[in-house]
Amino acid sequence: MAFVFNQQNIILGYRATMPYLALIYFFILKQAKVSYSFIEKVIWLYCIFYIFIWLYALSQAPDVLFQLDMSKDIRDNRGFFRLFIPGKEFIYGGLFLALNYYFVSRKFKWIIISSAIFLVIIMHVTRQTIFFAFIVSLFFFFKETRSKWLIITLAVILYMAIPRIVKDRSSKLDQLIKLTESQIESTNAGEENIRVTAYKYFFTDYTENFITAILGNGVAHFESHMGKKELMLANQYGLYASDVGYANIYIKLGFLGLFFYLLIFYRSIKQNVPIQIKYAQMYLIFMALINIGTSTVLKNPILFSLCVYVLEKHYSNSKIIV
Repeated sequence: MAFVFNQQNIILGYRATMPYLALIYFFILKQAKVSYSFIEKVIWLYCIFYIFIWLYALSQAPDVLFQLDMSKDIRDNRGFFRLFIPGKEFIYGGLFLALNYYFVSRKFKWIIISSAIFLVIIMHVTRQTIFFAFIVSLFFFFKETRSKWLIITLAVILYMAIPRIVKDRSSKLDQLIKLTESQIESTNAGEENIRVTAYKYFFTDYTENFITAILGNGVAHFESHMGKKELMLANQYGLYASDVGYANIYIKLGFLGLFFYLLIFYRSIKQNVPIQIKYAQMYLIFMALINIGTSTVLKNPILFSLCVYVLEKHYSNSKIIV
């Protein structure tokens, strides 16, 4: 589509599209018919590997060691160095898998492990992922846990800890709190949130004809005219397609692509799955939520494919049993 309607070189288009093609892992897994335990081992392997890489990179900050764009500086303007290392999605997979193990075994060690992983998520200082990871975890924890004493204990800890965190203005979370407060004040003053503006623009003005509205504009490469247009929108107007997930799906894949992604999320949320594979459902619900404010579905398709495969495998097996 980028070649036909925007004259983007087809080789550049292929290079730009390559990261999204990781969805092919779903079909490879379907063909190989791998087990649930294999998927869990993959998630743990990459979660642990990522955390070690992240900790080492953090120890060397502000020097950049691992990053897609090595020329991009890392900053600590949110109270902590914010690293952009590929594979971050596996720490969320590890969080939900650890919680899932607790739901199955009721062993308290999994609460400790999931809490440690959540601390790593907090240290990534991305507000919406912190918030939605907490909300999804809390929802499933209350839904699946019958231990009232544990719920009461966690509630007391949160009650005591949150006021202390908010009051401590030297806290690493303080920078995030201040940033959120300033954005709320801007909205209350009548200034439209930049993400709302971006959603409006990309859904109404970016696409120029009916065919690209249905099938999408394709993926822009930064060296092409199409890519330079996106850079101009970002640099001059602050309109980043990567900050508006569902609008980004629309401009790249059209209404057809957006429909299929929404269908996947709908079916994953609606599907009744056994407790042993709840982590896959948790992750996809989490992805559906954070994709509102970031293009995580398109940027991180590997774990997405693994979790969709897990739910699809259960669905197929259920049909055979019936």
